[in-house]
Amino acid sequence: MLIANFDRVGRFHMGSKCLARSKCSAISSEKDKAVDEPLVGLDFERGQRGHRLIPRRLPISHLNGPRSSLSPLVCDIGKVFYENVEIYRFRKEIEKFWYLVDDLMGAAGSKLEKVLGDQFPEGERYFGLENFGNTCYCNSVLQALYFCVPFREQLLEYYGDGKNPGDVEENLLTCLAELFMQISTQKKKTGVIAPKRFVQRVKKENEIFRGYMHQDAHEFLNFLLNDLVDILEKETSKDPAGSLSPPEKMGNGPHGGQVNGAKKEPIVTWVHKSFQGILTNETRCLRCETVTARDETFLDLSLDIEQNSSITSCLKNFSSTETLNAEDKFFCDKCCSLQEAQKRMKIKKPPHILVIHLKRFKYMEQQGRYKKLSYRVVFPLELKLTNTMEDADCEYSLFAVVVHVGNGPNHGHYVSLVKSHNHWLFFDDENVEMIEESAVHTAFGSAQEYAGNTDHGYILFYESLTSNSS
Repeated sequence: MLIANFDRVGRFHMGSKCLARSKCSAISSEKDKAVDEPLVGLDFERGQRGHRLIPRRLPISHLNGPRSSLSPLVCDIGKVFYENVEIYRFRKEIEKFWYLVDDLMGAAGSKLEKVLGDQFPEGERYFGLENFGNTCYCNSVLQALYFCVPFREQLLEYYGDGKNPGDVEENLLTCLAELFMQISTQKKKTGVIAPKRFVQRVKKENEIFRGYMHQDAHEFLNFLLNDLVDILEKETSKDPAGSLSPPEKMGNGPHGGQVNGAKKEPIVTWVHKSFQGILTNETRCLRCETVTARDETFLDLSLDIEQNSSITSCLKNFSSTETLNAEDKFFCDKCCSLQEAQKRMKIKKPPHILVIHLKRFKYMEQQGRYKKLSYRVVFPLELKLTNTMEDADCEYSLFAVVVHVGNGPNHGHYVSLVKSHNHWLFFDDENVEMIEESAVHTAFGSAQEYAGNTDHGYILFYESLTSNSS
């Protein structure tokens, strides 16, 4: 029989056979007959199946009150699920529990403030995001985007220039803008915010993210950016002279008319101005030497990876020459026939924010399933694009990394490493910690396939230094 009760200070007691799930993980609490033991907290243990919760003894001196014969279980914020117990009976007691947890999280936030001290950036906010069961994929991407300063500033400007909130139809863009505004206007410097409205909107817009299955952070980022673009384009077409898309923000897309054979000059939004680049697909006929070029836009680059490689080598492979022959021959308009040809992809116009997606999940045909590649791929803090552009080299600085933790594609956890005002921070849902710059190297990957380290850099965010200097 399950035991669940609250003491007079609102602490939540759960007996044996009780199941607590958090961050897609589960444990069973064990009986503990010690009466005077400290409170039991929860730690994360990284194993072959990703994260799982393990009990941890945690002294909390400022919480006084009678203790049960079973050690109390202080659970991770708001994610307590157990079987055959009617939670609704204890609504008031649960509210008390939330207040206590908020106090604990506030103590963690003040710790970060103490670590930074006088170096805490003026006007900056470092807030964790609550996890709603499996939304670590969303939280990690949101933290990377929030500390993408050009994107954040444009989004907050959009929110400030918007109409009366009651007159604006809710969409993914308005929910994201409200979330960023909520974070940036907090009176406290640190803490935890629940992005409930935004997550609900994501699930409403895309059924893929409904439910509690493990999701792909890159797939979410791709969906989010494209949906924001669609919303802005619709708003611009309705009000081309409006304040949301001023003329100077629409004149920077001369190459867009060539994409997909579009006749009209495409709308260039502030999302495009931050993330969009242009690729040139060149094909040279080996018979007549005629070069056919086709431009296409991109919001992120997906790179194939190899063991013990680097981002530079992956980019070189991306732009390497490929020979088209046999069944893959190219139809040459000048020769009017299929011919052998050489094909190459180059970055014609680099974006201001370069997002690199490492293809760590590969489909294995023999096994009939996806496998995670834990390859060690070194990514520099300062990246120079060479041999990939028609013009001069472009320098970038790394400011965020979305890390996948776990051994497989269908389970695990996402965290993010973020650089803000020359400090590196570790964001793990509600938890925010300051880390050394050298800690970023732990996300390179594993030199051996079955190594103990399961933290692997998955999405890299670079900001152009050339654009800043110009």
